[in-house]
Amino acid sequence: MLTAYPLLSDAMLSEWLYYEKIDLLIRYVILVYDPKSPLVQDERDLNRRKRAALDMIEITDEETQDKWIRHDHEFLPELISKFLERFLKSREYAVLAALEFKFWESVQITLTPVSGRNSKEELESLQKKSLVAEEMDKDIKRLDLYHKQYFMDDTDLVRKVKKRFSPERMAGLGDV
Repeated sequence: MLTAYPLLSDAMLSEWLYYEKIDLLIRYVILVYDPKSPLVQDERDLNRRKRAALDMIEITDEETQDKWIRHDHEFLPELISKFLERFLKSREYAVLAALEFKFWESVQITLTPVSGRNSKEELESLQKKSLVAEEMDKDIKRLDLYHKQYFMDDTDLVRKVKKRFSPERMAGLGDV
């Protein structure tokens, strides 16, 4: 990738170039975060987009998949940030990408069962979930706002980006 597109080097720190999968990692970031990527245009769900990108670049190692999906790779968050900053140059889209990631993390937190060794810990867990749920409501409004700001009047693109999977669509009945 860096040989074919030398401008990508602008988003790289020199030590990243020694990572054996740097080419694949760059492809992954572009597929998942570039608004012109067919995955971004056709898939609203960030986690499904990440899985599809991993399939497309043929990453089969489960440990690598998990790290990349969770952004747990040592420099993946910084690479994404630099890519958004240097190439997309849109603060609105960068915030949109970050909020979307945060939103799905929040969803995962609220789906995790309440835990605690005693009633006080369980209550604290419930309160944490309640606060996360309030933030999710705010995040939905923020996401809608940034979608509108970034995509402006391109209603077709907004429709594609906001496309959600309904039971009807999954059953093959299209947009019902």
